[in-house]
Amino acid sequence: MACPSKSAEDPLFWIHHANIDRLWQKWLNMGEGRADPDSIANAFWWNKTFKFYDSSGIVKIFKGKDVIKIADLLHVEYDDVPLPNVYPSKRDKKHPLSAAQKAIIVSDLNGVTIPSSGARMQFGQANSNTNQRRTIQSKIPQNSKPNPSKKDSVKNIYIEFENITIANNSSGTIEIYLNPEFVKQLNYENEHFLGILDLFTAQAINDHLKSNHEQSALKINITPVVNRLGLSFEDLKQSEIIFINRGENINGKENQSKLVVSIGKISLVTYGID
Repeated sequence: MACPSKSAEDPLFWIHHANIDRLWQKWLNMGEGRADPDSIANAFWWNKTFKFYDSSGIVKIFKGKDVIKIADLLHVEYDDVPLPNVYPSKRDKKHPLSAAQKAIIVSDLNGVTIPSSGARMQFGQANSNTNQRRTIQSKIPQNSKPNPSKKDSVKNIYIEFENITIANNSSGTIEIYLNPEFVKQLNYENEHFLGILDLFTAQAINDHLKSNHEQSALKINITPVVNRLGLSFEDLKQSEIIFINRGENINGKENQSKLVVSIGKISLVTYGID
């Protein structure tokens, strides 16, 4: 069920992930007294915390009571169901991302292959596996400008991945980090964590491109991480990306991932500075 190319064939995946939330929302939208049951406030999971990933792959921590209306919180949209605006969306729909405003900060045309051991790439240098010693500082050097003030913070910085190929049908999760200091201690709570490589979306993009002969990229908004680390555009041009290939966690033990993913092009881009 965790394999992007096979998951939709799993009846549980299809019924739960593809239909239940959508059909429940359709039912609620019919009105006439339809509502979520009040008794759930007494359920054991009401105040329990859970980890979710939003549409950009960023980790979000919510309690059970926070996710009764989770689609808008995670910026998920159903193609055929208009969602009520229960929570304000963080996306600025008046100013959507425009290709005309896109400016490339740096690109790597060599691409990278991510085996079970993971991979690293540094813009402007040959790529390698994660066992090699890193060659770039994770913070701005002492003689550089300190962390930017709020008014100087960069906006709309994205990492874009093109030509993603999933080499087999194995399950796994690709975590992405920017300029981490210690590879062995990385997890989603690390300040260098950018998000996960959404293999389901990548598979959908590839299927769409094959039939429409178009070009598209998988995007992750990394603005919060860039500003938190105090990185300038010049720093980003020398930045290092680490890919950790996580296997399935069964009974508290992580199995080695057999997933192999190749990325043809990786870019850091901006859609403007406020």
